[in-house]
Amino acid sequence: GQREHVLKVELENHMKWLERAQKTALLGFFSIDFSNRKIMLSPMAAEILGTQGQRQLNFSDLARYIPAEQIKRTLRKLFKVRRFGTVQKIEFELRPQLMQSHTHMLECWCEMEDAAAYDQTAKIIGTIQDITQRKATDQALEKYRTLLEHQVRKDSLTGLSNRRALDESLDQAWEHAMRDSQPLAVLVIDIDHFKSYNDHYGHLQG
Repeated sequence: GQREHVLKVELENHMKWLERAQKTALLGFFSIDFSNRKIMLSPMAAEILGTQGQRQLNFSDLARYIPAEQIKRTLRKLFKVRRFGTVQKIEFELRPQLMQSHTHMLECWCEMEDAAAYDQTAKIIGTIQDITQRKATDQALEKYRTLLEHQVRKDSLTGLSNRRALDESLDQAWEHAMRDSQPLAVLVIDIDHFKSYNDHYGHLQG
């Protein structure tokens, strides 16, 4: 009895630690039981989904939280997990609720609780995380990277493509010519008496 009490206290402490860790990482856990078609949510998972404290969902309840156009894709990935025992990443937008002013993007990692089990008792377990801020950061970084790539291929004075851009364009054109068995020509054009144009209108205009 004493040992059972100690184990119970240890389990409660571990569960409290796990719950604190979930809140710190904004990471929730869930399990999908196909025998009773129930989805069990950890407190953090329920908070991320916005279930108002409801920690047990039916399969049909899931449609309240996922946009209609994303439901089939989400279900296909879940069936892949169950049928093939593979780990799947599922991203979907959280269906906007009345109290939300912007869309939330969620990420789930799913796998079989027992990879060898494919009967009705087999469960899918996984994590769920709100990645809205991460997505926004990724998009901002991608936009900045694209801007930088554009800038390193332009001459700062004239705004024309520089030697780096020329080399890359030539490499791409060469690959296309080889792939399609087409001829490739490079033209170097020198305009006669262009110096007088520059002297009159200026190098920037030239």
